[in-house]
Amino acid sequence: MPENIYNDEDVHRLRKLSSLLLCPCNDIFSYSKEAKGSSINIVSMLMRERRLSLRDALDKEVGLLSAIWRWKRR
Repeated sequence: MPENIYNDEDVHRLRKLSSLLLCPCNDIFSYSKEAKGSSINIVSMLMRERRLSLRDALDKEVGLLSAIWRWKRR
């Protein structure tokens, strides 16, 4: 990617928003596969650390994604 595009403020904001949204989305969609191994997954961590059910952990993560989306759209 050309340096002038890479350093563009809008591209920088897009990269940041992408990482804020894609990492949690990946954890939601990959939970069933990663739960069987030793991967770090926010859904598993919420279940373990906050003693949440799978449903509650998923709801918490979706709520976080919604909050990030609303916050970044301002």
